[in-house]
Amino acid sequence: MGQSWGLRWAAGWLTEFYSWRWVFYINVPVGILSLIGIYRYVPDNETHREGFDIRGFALLALALAVLQIMLDRGEQVDWFEALEIQFYAIAIVLALYLYIVHTLTCERRFFSPELLRDRNFVSATPFIFVVGIILLSTMALLPPFLQQWKEYPVLTTGLIVMPRGVGTLMKYMDPRLLIFIGLGLVGLSLHHMAGFNL
Repeated sequence: MGQSWGLRWAAGWLTEFYSWRWVFYINVPVGILSLIGIYRYVPDNETHREGFDIRGFALLALALAVLQIMLDRGEQVDWFEALEIQFYAIAIVLALYLYIVHTLTCERRFFSPELLRDRNFVSATPFIFVVGIILLSTMALLPPFLQQWKEYPVLTTGLIVMPRGVGTLMKYMDPRLLIFIGLGLVGLSLHHMAGFNL
């Protein structure tokens, strides 16, 4: 927990006194040291490699990428009134159709439909989708709001968002209890955020 909070404070300090780019640059030496350590100390094991479904991956990635572009551009060009958005929608439907046909007819699939028989996977997927929408949107909006509109310094903003690092406690607590408490606190904080004004 302390390590996660310390990293967030360090990121705020780098952003305040140097540039936001340094939050990414600082990872380069760590990554190089990690690669050297893996190369030197991790033994080679013989692994059984199965083929990667590049066609399925490409079709699904294409559908998702075009969907993202469509959602980004839609508001700017009046959604389906624009030929551009209609083209994106056709491309998404076509790519998804080809992906489904490919998945149902090939031996090695990028995403196996057997996963849908797993109750935990099926229940967790919509749950994490909804939680992700809520958490990622607030994570993306709160720091700019605090810095640009409330004129908080970067370090103070970092301290405000720092409690998100409590998730690292999952090693020491029952994850279900931590998720329940976390969702309750998120709900309470979003209720308060609904009344935010300048």
